[in-house]
Amino acid sequence: MKLISIICPVLNEGEFTEDTLYNLEKALSGFYSKDFEIFFLDGGSIDDTLEKLIALKTQYKNLNYKIIHNRNKFVSFALNQGIK
Repeated sequence: MKLISIICPVLNEGEFTEDTLYNLEKALSGFYSKDFEIFFLDGGSIDDTLEKLIALKTQYKNLNYKIIHNRNKFVSFALNQGIK
């Protein structure tokens, strides 16, 4: 069982994507990757959010985050998807 679950609903957040990953990596540096899980739930971004998340996966491989496409675009739906 994971000790920490982080759910990040995103919509056109490309500008902040790399900073977010950097800060998550810094904050979680004292944990083993098996102890946490990170979900980015995209609400239909039309900027480069998804492309950046995909491209940065190799740079931040110790975060081992998952990207979920949230077509309904509602934060509450995204959070429920992340909890499942």
